[in-house]
Amino acid sequence: MPKYSIVIPAYNSGAFLAATIQSALAQDVADCEVIVVDDGSTDNSFNVASSFADVLTIRQDNAGDSAARNTGLSRATGDFVLFLDHDDVLHGNAIALHAAAFEGRPEIDMVFGSNLQISETDEILRENRQAVRQFSGRDVAMNTTPSFSQCMYRKSALDRIGGFRPEALNCADHDLNIRLLGDRMAGFCHGELVMSYRKHQGQQTRSPSKLYTNHARVLRRHFGPGGFLEDPNYLARTLKRWKTYYGQAMPGEVVRLLQQARLGDALRCFGVFLGAQPYSGLGALRYLPRRLVKRWT
Repeated sequence: MPKYSIVIPAYNSGAFLAATIQSALAQDVADCEVIVVDDGSTDNSFNVASSFADVLTIRQDNAGDSAARNTGLSRATGDFVLFLDHDDVLHGNAIALHAAAFEGRPEIDMVFGSNLQISETDEILRENRQAVRQFSGRDVAMNTTPSFSQCMYRKSALDRIGGFRPEALNCADHDLNIRLLGDRMAGFCHGELVMSYRKHQGQQTRSPSKLYTNHARVLRRHFGPGGFLEDPNYLARTLKRWKTYYGQAMPGEVVRLLQQARLGDALRCFGVFLGAQPYSGLGALRYLPRRLVKRWT
């Protein structure tokens, strides 16, 4: 029987970490280990994780999510690995559903399923259903963007590419999945609900301008000159797609930064928005009607 590893990178995660760990320990498969990597937390995260006797808890100096995941990967003994974010909740049959998706598909290196979005108090906010499909790294670059908590990987495949690149920063998911799959149709979405993504006030503020900047850097690395998937036409298409996507939220980010009197950050964000024209502007224009309707209803 295969063995499974769940790796939870944790940084100042005390508020929700216990519930996340409990969901990992509650998986209905026979052989599943849980590893928590405390990435230099200054709250009680390490103590929370250490209170679970069945959890391997590792403490390291703060080095970022990717470094924490690499630490967990290096200690994982499973044939398959799932990286669970510290504030998400894994459904009890998630590993079993992922394992069933791998069954009979030796060419597949990663699988993922659908998710729910929940509040701080576990209220269901929305359901995000994914279509059943097989996909490649090119599809990841264009529009397949599951969170790590939705995915499970063959450990041998992760070892083959050397795990995570910390320099990919907050686009480590795109970077890892593109490197893992390349041109191969080695990803599979089975579409079943596997986890709940928690929305809460304590989440790190996501900056669309920084996300676009880092995302574009990853795309250029892999599809630009010298990249292992070098394809200038496809690179142009992917950049157009993400300029439009992130552009819809950049004006709101500029306004928020100005309200916080962060003039330098606001100017930086506005510069990214201008540099992504005309597609960032088109994205903002498409989003404006929805924003107005939401505000006045």
